[in-house]
Amino acid sequence: MPCFHRPAPRRVARVALVSAAAFVALAATGVRDVLPRDAGVRTAGSRTTPPQRGVVAYVIPQQQPDQAALKTLLGVLSDHGVEIRRALAPFASGRVRYSAGAYIILASQPAAPAAAALLAPANGDVVRNASTVDTLPPRGDTVALGLPSLLGVGVAEVRDSFPVPVTMPSAPGAPRYVTPAGLGDSVRRVVGVFVPPNAGRPVAWTRATLVRFGVAFAPLDGSALSAGDVLRGRYDVVLLPDAGFAPYSTVSGSGVRAFLDAGGTIVAVGSGAQWAERSLRLPGRFGDIPPSENRRPGDVDSALVLLKVDRRSPIAADMVAHAVAWVAGGPTTVFVPDTTYSRVVAAYDVFGDVIRPGEQVRHAYDGAAAVVDVPQGHGRVILFSFDPAYRGVSLATLPLLWGALRHSDP
Repeated sequence: MPCFHRPAPRRVARVALVSAAAFVALAATGVRDVLPRDAGVRTAGSRTTPPQRGVVAYVIPQQQPDQAALKTLLGVLSDHGVEIRRALAPFASGRVRYSAGAYIILASQPAAPAAAALLAPANGDVVRNASTVDTLPPRGDTVALGLPSLLGVGVAEVRDSFPVPVTMPSAPGAPRYVTPAGLGDSVRRVVGVFVPPNAGRPVAWTRATLVRFGVAFAPLDGSALSAGDVLRGRYDVVLLPDAGFAPYSTVSGSGVRAFLDAGGTIVAVGSGAQWAERSLRLPGRFGDIPPSENRRPGDVDSALVLLKVDRRSPIAADMVAHAVAWVAGGPTTVFVPDTTYSRVVAAYDVFGDVIRPGEQVRHAYDGAAAVVDVPQGHGRVILFSFDPAYRGVSLATLPLLWGALRHSDP
């Protein structure tokens, strides 16, 4: 029976538990390809690769708010050759205790760099110091480096030594994705999704996420969105995904306004939200966040930023108080609402951990509205300044999308 033990001076483990949300979602494209298949699998004359930054192991507790998100993360690790073991008895590392069954990823294994790239804290620099840096994602790719945060899975980085019996490496079971209440085949809430011709990847991620979770929806083209009262007779809510600006240039704002006046709900993301603000003349404006200064070649202004969520809103009823969202490269925009008429459901929080370029991005977004609920006529518009289904891996923010698709009654 293998035993996890490394003789070393006793030190308090640095536990890096990331935000965990009651959560769901995996698009057919994106999640299992966040690293090249051969990333980090190098032996360099020996069977193992030295641990990164003194890390002995990564521990993933089996008690997670969402088991589907846990199994998704384990599946990504397995896909990239990472050995996954389980503790056969309870154990303690520093001041933290773990139960039997916890997942243990040893740092001394052939796929150690891939494990480090996928599991290291989102605000760390571990990948840039790795000897196999050329096999890992470019600086602009924030997904692989923040995967646990986006999935909402807690991961502990262990640096001390302790004995614990563990299993041989084993493959994880497949995740089971649960359809959100009220959005399945027997729905009372009927969802339409704008799908323009030649839709880009964000639209594909959104559709794949809806399919993965069994959310019943119908694709709509621009002419259907312009139908107004006819649209309201068929759908309760319409989702305007981040489809770029060109597809929205032919959509009639008057048709969508008629849909709202008849009691419909618009959920708008990214470019869809910017179109809704202009075309529907919502009480507020979009303000620019400029690119960060002193960028290095290859850097982009993308980051993982903590959200502070108002759980009193029905949209956020299934969320935790804080979650991590991915924000797009700059120059980018955020909605500045008129709070006399609107409600901020989630805002960016300066105290959250982010991936580079770090402090400049964090302070640029500090306090800005991330999700806004705007009553309009007999309906409402719910604006997202970030993509809650980004790459199909943002499981920690999907409850906000489900809540928005269910929400009505201004």
